[in-house]
Amino acid sequence: MKKILFTMVCMLAAYTLPAQVQFNPQIGFSFLSLSDTDAKIKNTTTTTTVDADFSADIGFMAGFDMRIGNRFNYQPGVFFARNVTVTKLKGDTVFTGEELEGKLIRSSVKLKSLVGYNLVHKDGFKLRLNAGPTYDFIVSVDNDDDDIDFEENDFKGGSFNFDASIGVDIWFLTGELGYSYGLTEAFDSGSDFQLEFDSKYNTLYFTLGMVFGKGIKK
Repeated sequence: MKKILFTMVCMLAAYTLPAQVQFNPQIGFSFLSLSDTDAKIKNTTTTTTVDADFSADIGFMAGFDMRIGNRFNYQPGVFFARNVTVTKLKGDTVFTGEELEGKLIRSSVKLKSLVGYNLVHKDGFKLRLNAGPTYDFIVSVDNDDDDIDFEENDFKGGSFNFDASIGVDIWFLTGELGYSYGLTEAFDSGSDFQLEFDSKYNTLYFTLGMVFGKGIKK
């Protein structure tokens, strides 16, 4: 399914390049957390679980999208993100009561396939809503220290998400506040990591950028 989404974005982008569309490079901040879980211990009959907390630290993202249409439009896009998530694990049986903490650093490429509608649609000012499916490809996974040794193969290669945002255009400047809700479990249950999680990604982001082009006329 991710190949189909990627192909659709590329084909639609290529088809609309000769047309008059809006092109929007953006850069901003992102805050990626994972849903908290009681992690299960692998390869054991014990029922003891480990408290896992994944809270967002500041990250960044940069990329672009296009708006194809007028008041109602289609918005394919590609973004690179590097996010930091503070991870805490605590369990009496496994860690003898000690709480382990580390920073999980994740780089990814997000493909967007959204639809949008301008609630306010005036020359020089627009208030926008958009929503739709996205897919994140993991590029790399790093650790800030060795307390919690996550590796790239501990995670699934990508995640389907549902994104929604609200944005504003003031002349050629654009800003957007959005949320990405993960639909795919983040961790690979077949990895060698000692614990098994069922967490999903959740990302809050804010971007600023510029709008090039006048869009397709009515």
